[in-house]
Amino acid sequence: MSISSTIKIDVEQGEFTEKVNLWMRNNYDKCENESEYEEDINALLQGYKTELGGLVAIRGFVYQYYVAIYYMLKMLHKRDAWWHSVVFELMDDITLLGENQVRFVQVKTVKEEGEVNNFTPAVLYKREKGEIGSWLDKLFLNFADFNSIYRDKFIGAEINDIVVEFEIATNNTYNKELNVYSDNAAFYISDNNKLSKLSTKLADPCKVSGSKLHDKVGKEVTWCLSRFRLHHMNSFMVLKDQIINIIKEISKQDSTDVSEHILNHIFYHVMERTHNDKVADVKQFVFTKDEVQQLIQRLRPAAVRDAREYLHKQDIQSKFIQCIDELRNDFKQIPSLVKIELLQTLTWIQDEFVKKSNHDVSVYVRFLHLLFDMTSSGSERSIKNSTELTALKKSLEMITLCLTFYVDRQFLLSDARMITKQGKNQHTDLKIFTLFHANESGYFDDICKKVNDVVDTCPILQRIHEQFYCLILGSKKRSSLRKRLGVTNITDDFQEPEKIEITDKPSLIKYYDPEFLDDVQDYFYSLDDELSLRNSETIDSWHDFLETKGNLMLRKGVI
Repeated sequence: MSISSTIKIDVEQGEFTEKVNLWMRNNYDKCENESEYEEDINALLQGYKTELGGLVAIRGFVYQYYVAIYYMLKMLHKRDAWWHSVVFELMDDITLLGENQVRFVQVKTVKEEGEVNNFTPAVLYKREKGEIGSWLDKLFLNFADFNSIYRDKFIGAEINDIVVEFEIATNNTYNKELNVYSDNAAFYISDNNKLSKLSTKLADPCKVSGSKLHDKVGKEVTWCLSRFRLHHMNSFMVLKDQIINIIKEISKQDSTDVSEHILNHIFYHVMERTHNDKVADVKQFVFTKDEVQQLIQRLRPAAVRDAREYLHKQDIQSKFIQCIDELRNDFKQIPSLVKIELLQTLTWIQDEFVKKSNHDVSVYVRFLHLLFDMTSSGSERSIKNSTELTALKKSLEMITLCLTFYVDRQFLLSDARMITKQGKNQHTDLKIFTLFHANESGYFDDICKKVNDVVDTCPILQRIHEQFYCLILGSKKRSSLRKRLGVTNITDDFQEPEKIEITDKPSLIKYYDPEFLDDVQDYFYSLDDELSLRNSETIDSWHDFLETKGNLMLRKGVI
């Protein structure tokens, strides 16, 4: 699912277009015709592109914003984050500021769809026309500029009392000769011998002017290199996913769509603030910890609201409400007092959906994927036709009946690949149930094998060591059920199967076909008025059905 919305931004198109084109020329040796970027730039400025990863032509330009946002969010998320402010595009690409510490971050990207071209030491020290201007030259010169222009404004301490760090953040891989710098997470290398390959090149005087880097920086080259880290921050999409996961934790909600919505708003906020390099007030380029925290707190309600509006537009949530309302009317027609307990459980299930949607707005879509596809996904998924709507209602009805027997119950929509629910009473063991609606996609025994394969490839379901019960709805009927390898029926119609030799203790899955579930449903709906679904006699009957009927499958490889 993608939340569609227009984000209004105040950016002068001509200035911004020139800024993108300049960045592309400076960062890519082989720059395509600038007109090829126009479509992506226009989409970006119009604010219609909620999926920023779709801006393939200028993805490298967007990547530097993602690195800046990553460090902004890390201020809030990482306990040991020492910086209180992130400065974007004022000194180098990014600068992290603490009470007595500073890190200069330069972002370097390669086109991810191109050929593999690992960074080598030469890429870092190469000087065009023999003059100071290599990547590392420019990175280390930030120290001198900071000391002379910004130190008093941002930190105030004497330069020798400030901890200084240098970083190149990149989506590219690198030659093994650079491992000494990629491993330098502490930003300090004590052995100068490890620095010799780069230090020798950088210490050389320029061929034309004869100037030396250490004279311009005010520090020896080895001093700078010992504080330098080459930071591989993964591909565009991987970095984006990392940022979204951080937003989930900070905003205390589980929806990828809401988090991506917040990310896009932060992106445009940063872009508006920093697109004009001629702004006199340097505070425009500074994002403090408190400011970022307030920004997320402000954006979260709007993102949740937009997501909910999207779901309403897709009519998914309303279909769930329709099914629940119809079930409520159906339960009221049951003559026995069982209807009261069923109605109470149905209301509880509806409340659970509402509660979960406050943290994960894609909960209804996720339920459909689990119910019909056995996948854990929040991607777009509609109710395709009236048949699926009927199947949804039938599934909710079976979940309601199943959970009504238990006082202590849970309705789980985790990353497991099936709908999982569990119940427990004071004098009964925990019972774990899964449910799948085949929607006429296969015969019962074939569906059992399919479910078993899903369980064996799902780490979460593999952790269930107890026997659990799988309710199958909507499977096709055979004129005569045939035995299938690995699935044996233990009802009265079949003989006891031979024991299967296994090395590990198996996890048992018991499968129940639609006809049996219909019979169970009719049985409990027609109980005498005085009987409750939660008295010991009724619960014993329910558990007796579960133990004596059903189809048993053994599986190996339990975690």
